Amino acid sequence: MIKSYLLILISGLFLAYSCSTGCNEPVKTELQVDFYTLQNDTLRALLIDSLSVYGEGRIDSLLLDTIVQETGFLKLPLNKNTDQSTFILYNKYFTGKFTVKYTKTTEFISTECGCAMSFVIDSVLISGDSLKKAEVLHPQIIPSNTNTNETTQAHIRLYF
Repeated sequence: MIKSYLLILISGLFLAYSCSTGCNEPVKTELQVDFYTLQNDTLRALLIDSLSVYGEGRIDSLLLDTIVQETGFLKLPLNKNTDQSTFILYNKYFTGKFTVKYTKTTEFISTECGCAMSFVIDSVLISGDSLKKAEVLHPQIIPSNTNTNETTQAHIRLYF
């Protein structure tokens, strides 16, 4: 009798564990941007001591106010309601603006997690004197869960 209860308990625990999908954390789709500069014909990663990022046309336009030096890149949300997002970068030394144009699709993740948006970058436009060039490194931006190993590869590289 005890063996039957133990078997049922172990089976229940195994079933509960195997059905866990990791959807306790939100599924996110974020644009990753890094910064570089060309000095003496040498490409160097640019470490910025502080940076504010504003999203043009958003109700709460301040998206990020941080120290980038620790990670070397930014993670920014793309607007799911349009086919482009514009960001304004500001610190005490420069101001820059870039617009990311993209194609978006809805991807089914699972019954528990639902759907998430994925993006493919079509182009990046820059304006202002501080930004010299923008390069698309990895055009596909896929949804990720914070429980998974997230990539630290930049989708876009901005040159100052």
